[in-house]
Amino acid sequence: MTTSRAAAVPVARGLSQTPFRPRRVARRLNGSADGLHKLLALGLAMFFFYALFLSHLHRVITPMLFFLFLIWWRLSYESARPGQSLKGRVAVMAIYFGVVLEAGRLIAPAQGFQAGIVFERLVALFPLSAVVGWQLVRTGRYRLYCRVLLVVALLTVPLALYEYASGTSLLNTNHLQYVRNSQTRAIVGADHPLVLATLFLALIPIARYALDRFQRVACVVLFLGIVATGSNGPSGIGLFVLVVCLFPLAARIVLSNRVFFTTLFAAIVFYIWFGVTYLWSTELPGTDTTAVSNQYRSALYYLLPQIIHARPFGYGLGGIPAQTWYFSTEVSGLLDVSVTVDSDVVYAAAQFGVIALGLYAFFCWMAITAIPQHHAIGLSSISVSLAGFFLALHAWESLGSFWLLGIGACAAVMRSDDPALSWQGLYSRQRVDPGPGEDNRSAPEQRARDKRERVTDLGADRV
Repeated sequence: MTTSRAAAVPVARGLSQTPFRPRRVARRLNGSADGLHKLLALGLAMFFFYALFLSHLHRVITPMLFFLFLIWWRLSYESARPGQSLKGRVAVMAIYFGVVLEAGRLIAPAQGFQAGIVFERLVALFPLSAVVGWQLVRTGRYRLYCRVLLVVALLTVPLALYEYASGTSLLNTNHLQYVRNSQTRAIVGADHPLVLATLFLALIPIARYALDRFQRVACVVLFLGIVATGSNGPSGIGLFVLVVCLFPLAARIVLSNRVFFTTLFAAIVFYIWFGVTYLWSTELPGTDTTAVSNQYRSALYYLLPQIIHARPFGYGLGGIPAQTWYFSTEVSGLLDVSVTVDSDVVYAAAQFGVIALGLYAFFCWMAITAIPQHHAIGLSSISVSLAGFFLALHAWESLGSFWLLGIGACAAVMRSDDPALSWQGLYSRQRVDPGPGEDNRSAPEQRARDKRERVTDLGADRV
């Protein structure tokens, strides 16, 4: 008996001398959660920037839904109340997306393959993207995902510059269709040069927000990526956004309230009305592809009132039917409008009429409203929305999902009074940290905090 007691004493003392350290455990758990989120963000970034390349391996929408579903599940788990079960919610979401994918396959034979894909985008992919954008902001994970997106984007820019300079395509074998005036337009692995340019454009203000160093250099590099795509519209918007991000005075004029962008959108609407009434027509007199491309979008807006008058609620999922509307060109004769619609405004109106136009205007209003409270999120979202005047945003899984993710983030910023969810860093020449939240700390500050906690824990262990 004596021997067993003596042996039991040091074991008990050893246990008592190793107290439970909740901060240390929480730090380790948070580190593993950050690693998981970085992997999920990397997968999402690859689908954004290399959608065309990955589409050769599998349909892009299914794995994108899977990654977004995993992100939604993880963010829901982290934000759940103690004791709250997510099993029912996860099961309902999984069944819902399974039914949507199966319904899309059933719609395809009846209304066309494109109609089935559009159904899956509108009912599953885009709504889930908006929900994930909301959650990323509310849980403080938005900056981590932005950093991963920036890493992938900044690594993609040199590839785009190489394609632009060498006249060759690294991943896209059909690069000859993206040549303008004997100059190859960079695409790398994206869906289209315009899509790649718009992604670079959206990340310029995000670089000022998410990076700890070389923010302005990153902004300039991203703008060079836009130039490499040979896209006129994103280049113009990108130059404007670059000036706002580099010069605090310009940021104060543009971002201090909603007046500037509200006036800008009103001016664009007036210009479209004036052009439809007095300037444009369905005849495209251009003699080269560049002139025809520029006139093509003007002719699309000329048809917009006629499309709305003919179908106030649109043609449905398939958009404009073939052999319904035509343009007259000197280069190739009659051109069927249904082949390509390079405007999200016209494309949305052709699908769902005035309802889609109202929804597009509402998304633009959300982005404008979010700008004074969070410069990066608002300016990024409004930049993509402006690109919708010359690019069909929701015609692409990658860009449409990216756009709705930003709109969801704008909604989260608008619905919160928490100062941790606001950022007005473009007003200052100095680095402005995103906020007091754990995941919003700058890297040097976080490392110093972790070092202080390790020293505190080590001193407590020695006592």
